[in-house]
Amino acid sequence: KFNLTGGDNSSMSLRIIDMFAPIGKGQRGLIVAQPKTGKTILLQEIANAIARNVLDDREYKISKSKVSKKGKFKSYNIDIGIKKAINCKIGVKMAASEDGKESYTEVKPIKYDSIKNQTLVEAIPKTGRQHQIRVHLHHIGHTIVGDPIYGVDEDIADRYLLKKLPMQERLKTIGYERLLLHANYLEFSYEKQLYKIYSKLSLN
Repeated sequence: KFNLTGGDNSSMSLRIIDMFAPIGKGQRGLIVAQPKTGKTILLQEIANAIARNVLDDREYKISKSKVSKKGKFKSYNIDIGIKKAINCKIGVKMAASEDGKESYTEVKPIKYDSIKNQTLVEAIPKTGRQHQIRVHLHHIGHTIVGDPIYGVDEDIADRYLLKKLPMQERLKTIGYERLLLHANYLEFSYEKQLYKIYSKLSLN
């Protein structure tokens, strides 16, 4: 059994999972919930908690997101480090940097929407840095649609994080009501056992 809580982790969601639906070795799980109820955040919390339990090498696979850029999106292998953004008022913001922690992401296009001028892509983070997919895509000029932190004014990002940004202003300044980054599938190995976690999401 994986202990999802412990240490500095005080997430109520993970405490409830540990109590009522513990995740064991060799077990598969499916998260089913209504849209905009925090499935992506929960999946990320589970992944981070399991990562703290895992001591051997592991690989994270397949996170799907929509990105916005004029023209069609091509395949990328993004290999640049990530570290805390400096001279920035946003405490959680990260930045791509040659002297940052080693980070590698594979990105390939799935579907191009010529009307919206957006591309649905598959992003595969080979490392597990904070905001890795968001930082890497922003670094190459393909900021994810609806990202309230990367590619926007810091004052807007700060107000968003403080929950002081009205929806109408968010739509006007950021362009979308939510971040179009969906954690769709997580796969990793632990003690020679392969684990798979799926999230039932609509990617249309």
